[in-house]
Amino acid sequence: MAVTLILLTVLVLMIFFIIANPTIVLEQVDSTAL
Repeated sequence: MAVTLILLTVLVLMIFFIIANPTIVLEQVDSTAL
């Protein structure tokens, strides 16, 4: 149960960051793609 709670928390944080900083996420994707 603890592992699933941690995974859910990480997913929520990632979604929050993607919604909050779309430009930063896109820049990271471009840097990793290159």
